[in-house]
Amino acid sequence: MRIGILGSGLMGRHARYNLRASWTWSRVQLRAEQRQIGRAYAMQANATKARAAYQDFLTLWKDADPDVPVLKQAQAEYAKLQ
Repeated sequence: MRIGILGSGLMGRHARYNLRASWTWSRVQLRAEQRQIGRAYAMQANATKARAAYQDFLTLWKDADPDVPVLKQAQAEYAKLQ
């Protein structure tokens, strides 16, 4: 009998949970990295690419609580590029 990669039973549930947790963390990292990309372009005086990166970041965070500090900082940094 073949068992799928995620298996079944307790080990299968554990593997699925870890896979979901890993995927969620990866998405959070991607969102945070997008802001860092914007900062890097701003430091290089490439305002066009910096604005695009910040716009991508803000799009990813559009459903976030508006009081999240990282979001507020990104909005302020983006405003400086306008």
